[in-house]
Amino acid sequence: MKTIKSTYIACLLGCMASAPLLAQGPDFQDTLQLSLGDSIKLQVVYKDRQVLENSKSLDLNQILEQVNQNIEKQQVPPRKSTRLSFTIDGKEGDSIVSIIEVSEESIVTTTSDYAENSIKSDTVIRNPKHQKRTRDGFTIDLGLNTFLNNGSTVSGSENYKLRPWGSRYVSIEYHMKTRIGGKKSPLYLSYGLELAWNNFMFQEDVNLARQGGKLTFTETDRNFTRNKLVANYLSIPIMPMIDFSSTKKRGFIFGIGGFAGYRINSWTKQAYFEDGNKSKNKDRDGFYLNDFRYGLMAVIGVEDMVTLFVKYDLNPLFEANRGPADLNTLSFGIRL
Repeated sequence: MKTIKSTYIACLLGCMASAPLLAQGPDFQDTLQLSLGDSIKLQVVYKDRQVLENSKSLDLNQILEQVNQNIEKQQVPPRKSTRLSFTIDGKEGDSIVSIIEVSEESIVTTTSDYAENSIKSDTVIRNPKHQKRTRDGFTIDLGLNTFLNNGSTVSGSENYKLRPWGSRYVSIEYHMKTRIGGKKSPLYLSYGLELAWNNFMFQEDVNLARQGGKLTFTETDRNFTRNKLVANYLSIPIMPMIDFSSTKKRGFIFGIGGFAGYRINSWTKQAYFEDGNKSKNKDRDGFYLNDFRYGLMAVIGVEDMVTLFVKYDLNPLFEANRGPADLNTLSFGIRL
């Protein structure tokens, strides 16, 4: 930032103070534009002639140097443009100057109080993405799966019941968020593409097989250390949401919407010990799983702290009359 001669500014302000002014009401305010060379433009806002008289002794070199030091301390990236705005105010010989430097990356406010002989500087690092109407990003959902049968959890007598902590859910989503309304509107529409894995870890030692047009869960004598069914889906989530993070550093987030997807892969994986050796079986098959799925989803949380999600499949996991009846998937966890 170039150094500005205080005497030069004082002369300009002195000329303004000596110029005749129009009748000034209590709400009077005027603006002076100063161009210093090709790279510095200053805007001075003043309310009356006395304020300009009081401002003749301002040490603008010192104030601008303080702004420059503050920017360097914050390690703000190089700026494409800078705007300096001076607000001069004062009564009975007191003068206060506020310099606001606005760039794409930061807002720096430096205030000089000549009555107290002090200079204070504050910096707010802006996030350019919040200024855009549409922005994109990636999210990762990590959580657990469970089966619901007519809205209730599966009873313990069923041989396809799941291990609570072993049935994990993972998804990776690329999404777009478009603001609906003005620049300060918290209403957004989120939409994108999601790749998800539902891991159903069975509690019982069972084999899954297609027999006679139906899926069977047959108990075995093996003690499986891992016995799971994995369904891999490609889905399109669409969710209206309220997001206050565009106006607050840690804003509240809430959204509720839906999703629809297609199963692109599925398999079972079993791990066990046999004759002291660890063995694994992996079988890729459709297992009468529904190819399409659709459901509801919701998120709630605070930006940069914690966000929770829940997803519920409205259609059954298995085809009608092929597998266990009316098993719907419920997934929940944390969003990263």
